[in-house]
Order: sequence, then structure tokens, then C-alpha cells
Amino acid sequence: MHEHPFSMSVRIACLFVPDFALQVTIQQLGEEPEGGLALVDPDDGRRLIVAASPAARLDGVKRGMSAIAAGSIAPELTVREVDAGALARAHAALEDAIRSVTPTFETAGGGVAYAAFDGLERTYLEEGEGGFLDELREAARSLGLPARVGMAGSRFAARAAAILEGRLPGYGVAPARVPTGTEAAFLAPLPLELLPDALEEIAALQKLGVRSLGAFAELPPGGVARRFGLKGTALHRLARGLDRNTLVPCPEARLRWLQVLG
Repeated sequence: MHEHPFSMSVRIACLFVPDFALQVTIQQLGEEPEGGLALVDPDDGRRLIVAASPAARLDGVKRGMSAIAAGSIAPELTVREVDAGALARAHAALEDAIRSVTPTFETAGGGVAYAAFDGLERTYLEEGEGGFLDELREAARSLGLPARVGMAGSRFAARAAAILEGRLPGYGVAPARVPTGTEAAFLAPLPLELLPDALEEIAALQKLGVRSLGAFAELPPGGVARRFGLKGTALHRLARGLDRNTLVPCPEARLRWLQVLG
């Protein structure tokens, strides 16, 4: 497995659809309910909120709150169960839209995908990386999905750039294109909350006074391993800017290319 910084030329774009489950549910409903929308996991008997629309959040609805508690503070709130089938269909449609831009991409589910720019330089001679990012965004918008984009030399840095598009100092409103080799410095001031699937680890680190990816990166690897185990070690590597810069092609795309080559 190749990891940055040992390969210096790789460029990876990330397409990020914020609040993907909410967006898909709103499309099913036709519009966002006036009193806000919240989602619960159908397999969780506690019916805890897993996502809340901006209108719901304005009323104080938060992730982790019970649906009953949410309804008590936002009486007009609409609560729906996450429809796994609808999400899968929506993501499959997103993959097809991305495939119209590039055959080389990796899907991470949940409205997140990574696409390689390498090999497409001639296609985007005039527009460059910015043109590629614009086309990825439009692929999502063609499905009625708002999208953010970013680019870097590794997946995690590209994902962070996409999530924070328009809110990164020094980049203005344009998509962030992080120069390959500078991922660690780019990530350093960013919040721990960017770490994926790490709510417990983030809470524990914050209790220790660690608030940024850079502060986490500065902790000794041995100490992180003892305190947080293998998962903590993997997260620590991300914070240090060490992530794979190769993509695992989307299965359907791989199958199609094999058919072409065969």
C-alpha cells in the first residue's frame, strides 16, 4: 500500500455530499418539512436522532437526542427512519454520475467518493484541477444533491478540504487544492471532528485538552497505541498526514474495465 509522502505526484479529489441521508429523505418527501426533519436508525430501539436538518438544529435538535426529547422542544419536527434502500439507490446513482466524469474513483458510501486526477491532465489542459472538481460537483448537482469538493495528495486531506470548502483560511470560496507534500501542515490547525467514525476517541482526546489534528499528531505514537489501540494508531496516522494515496476502484467500474480489456 502506497502512502504519502513517498509518492509525490498523486492527486486525489474528494466529492462530499453534506447530510447525505437528509438530502435523500428530503427528495423522497418532495421538500424539507417546515418544522425541520430528523432521522433515526430503524434498528435502534432507543430512537436516537442520527441526523437533523438546519431548521431542526435551530430549534435545538441534536444528534444523540431521543426522538421523544426532540419532539418536546420542536413540536412541529418531522421524524423519519433512515431508509437504507433509498440511500443505496441514491449512492448508486451518484456513482453512475461520477463515472460519466472519470472511470477511476473509489466510493466510501454516505455521499463520499474519491477520484484520481492523474492521467486526466490532457483532458483538462485549460481548466486544470479546478475544471475536474467543477465537473465532479456538477455530477452530484445533476441528481439534485449539493456537493463540496477538494483535492490533495491523499484521501483524508482531500476529504477535509471538501468538507470545509469555503471555510478554509487562505483559500477563499474556491475549492481547496492542497499541494502534494503539504498535507500534514494543511491538517494541523483543523478540528479533531474531521476524524472519521471516531466519536469516542475524539471525546477522550478533548478531555486531555487535544483539540486539533496537529495537537493529536504531536502525541507520541507509542502513547497513542497504548491508550487507543489499533484504531487510535490509524487515526493518529491520518492526523499526521499519512494516508494511502491509491484508490480501490468502485466494483462496477472495475468490472466494466475488465470487460473492455477482455
